[in-house]
Amino acid sequence: MIGPDSSAGENGGHRILDTVIAVVAIGMVLYHLVYFETIFQGPYAHQATHLGLAMVLIFLGSMKRVPKLRFLWMVLVLASIIVAGYIIVYSEALQLRPGFPTNLDIVIGIMLVLLCLEASRQSFGIILSIVALVVIAYGLFGHLLPPPLEHAQEEPARIVSYCGIGLRGMFGVPLEASANYIFLFVVFGSLLQVTGATRFFVEVGALLGRRFRGAPILSAVVSSSLIGMVTGQASSNVAITGSFTIPWMKESGLKPEQAGAFEAAASSGGQVIPPIMGASAFLMALYLGVSYMKVCLMAMVPALLYIISIGFYGQFLAVKLGITPPPVKVNYRILFLRAPLFIVPVLLIVVILANGFSPMKAGVWANLSLVILAMLRKDTRATWKDWMEGLIKGASGGAAIAVAIGTIGPVMGIIMMTGLGITLASIVEALSGGVLIMALFITMIVSIILGTGLPTLAAYLIVAVVVSPALVTMGVSMEQAHFFCLYFAVFSYLTPPVAMAALVASKVAGASFMKTAWESMKAGAPGLLLPYFFVFAPALLMLPETPGEAVIAISSGLAGFVALGGSIAGGYLTILSWMERGLLAFTSIVAFLAVITGNGLLCAAWIVGFILVSISQWKKRKRLMTIPTEPLLESG
Repeated sequence: MIGPDSSAGENGGHRILDTVIAVVAIGMVLYHLVYFETIFQGPYAHQATHLGLAMVLIFLGSMKRVPKLRFLWMVLVLASIIVAGYIIVYSEALQLRPGFPTNLDIVIGIMLVLLCLEASRQSFGIILSIVALVVIAYGLFGHLLPPPLEHAQEEPARIVSYCGIGLRGMFGVPLEASANYIFLFVVFGSLLQVTGATRFFVEVGALLGRRFRGAPILSAVVSSSLIGMVTGQASSNVAITGSFTIPWMKESGLKPEQAGAFEAAASSGGQVIPPIMGASAFLMALYLGVSYMKVCLMAMVPALLYIISIGFYGQFLAVKLGITPPPVKVNYRILFLRAPLFIVPVLLIVVILANGFSPMKAGVWANLSLVILAMLRKDTRATWKDWMEGLIKGASGGAAIAVAIGTIGPVMGIIMMTGLGITLASIVEALSGGVLIMALFITMIVSIILGTGLPTLAAYLIVAVVVSPALVTMGVSMEQAHFFCLYFAVFSYLTPPVAMAALVASKVAGASFMKTAWESMKAGAPGLLLPYFFVFAPALLMLPETPGEAVIAISSGLAGFVALGGSIAGGYLTILSWMERGLLAFTSIVAFLAVITGNGLLCAAWIVGFILVSISQWKKRKRLMTIPTEPLLESG
């Protein structure tokens, strides 16, 4: 029997573990803030400290979730400290012998890879770890494969070096971004929730949508997109905002799968909305070798097209279903008092980066300004316990991103070492027969498969490294190729069979997963079409040759998505007839062709199509409004 003493001891053990987790998490946050001011370590030692703290924090969390394996977790925590400590102490020596590790280097390198794979499995499931293991196996045994996949045989020691201990692969641009500013922005997103700033997003959505039939949908689209921009996690965003947006949509008359679909589509779309883009903007800027502000500028038009298009589709569907949403009262007090908690830090981020300062500085001041603003008012002033929980949650989220990026390190290292990227590019070109549209389709399939079940940043990194070279070899610019890869990495969260955002949304909505996933693809259709337009119409990324191209591309893109939404939903000003629905579908096709070709005549054609449908709908709506209502007969 377990007596009172043993129960008390177990509770005491939990309290000690909670304290240790809190100390490590808060210590990790303080370390990154202090490092910004002092930079007391070299870049590789800093990355090793960041990754080591991340693995320790994750394994401590595993110890809390699965206490039966406590001894195993303690071993992994100790091993993480040893590995990180070794790299920190010998970082300068390791830089001098890449590709030629000592025996001890090899042991530490294998431990590093295995620890990172396990930490990633604990955080995101087994898929990412399997991908890394498959690529590592390719590095070891790829020389046995037939052409064109074969590569020159490499020594196992050299492979271990390229995976991480040689300060290649695992260490470099991605982990540097995670250590310097992605971590700080994840903490920022967590603290936003602590201060109640997310209520501001909800009120903004209610304010923008209350005058329309699709008010609940528009509210979900706006609030979920804004929150997703900061958090960078579609699935967790669905869980955060879906708990209040989905019930409102269901109460208004949407089917559960439709309510879940709009939440999943909006939450996923938040990750492509500047200025934060779920931290993807910072990684993309580093890889492209351009400024952060240029990435934000390129991302602006597609993000607006996506959000506006979902909003129109929601409005048209509400018209089709005859939805009359229950009245909602906008709390202007919360709207105006909570607005500075979001607007001021985000503006500060933009101003700091626009003036040429580092993203690390922007991340530090975003967090500090948020805390200062929250402390100024009693209703936003969180308790110390809430602040601590926010820091712990933020540190844990940042740690998960760190190990995911670390797990991709061996993938990137082996791709560079074996030339796999060049090989895949030649295979894609051969399969497509040199036809760009076929190459794009193949690339889309590969991107969705590689992005399945992975965190967005990890999916983007893998897809960008593996897939983008294939597009570049066929004449697509680096900017277009990376945005193509990013969008499909993000919207793999909506595509079956995994569709993580749709899966979470279906659980919250109490709906069928497959029905929710299908509805999510309908709602998020612009996100699956926009990447193709990036390639054929660079004006959408603000890379036009002339201003006229930008006008035609942007206006035609918006018109095409609005027409597509109406034809799919079956509503416009009122319910569409089949002829009107067909005309809208044809109008969307013509508008999309105008985007791709930049042809002014096609632009005029879709305008005519819209005018015809609008006149027909206006007349039909006027007739419906003038039909007298028959009085009810009283029963005798």
